[in-house]
Amino acid sequence: MGGQEVTSPDAGESASQVIGGNVRMAFGALCPQACVVAIAMEVGTQGQQQVMASLFADNWLHHRGDPHSAQAAAIRQQVKDAFFVDTPQWRDTALERAMQIWQQALEGMQDVRGVDTGL
Repeated sequence: MGGQEVTSPDAGESASQVIGGNVRMAFGALCPQACVVAIAMEVGTQGQQQVMASLFADNWLHHRGDPHSAQAAAIRQQVKDAFFVDTPQWRDTALERAMQIWQQALEGMQDVRGVDTGL
């Protein structure tokens, strides 16, 4: 469902790993008669090297750093910047892309077990 832009960790198509123990799994357990389809959207901010560097720095901070230091504040800002760009243009672009993805998902759902999405 969804073409080349939609990948599935379960099918080994995604760079993401299958994540267990999350809310998505609870829906299937609580509603066994339901067809649960979950979407995780990732919106780019920085290059992979910058994002990974921020995560490594955050890991170091939690294991060896002083959480009350100026360095800790800088690392927390580095992590925030890796996942969120605080500009109106970025927010507008991210929201527009998210709405496109949701629309594609709803259209794709029409092919799943005859689901009526109201489209």
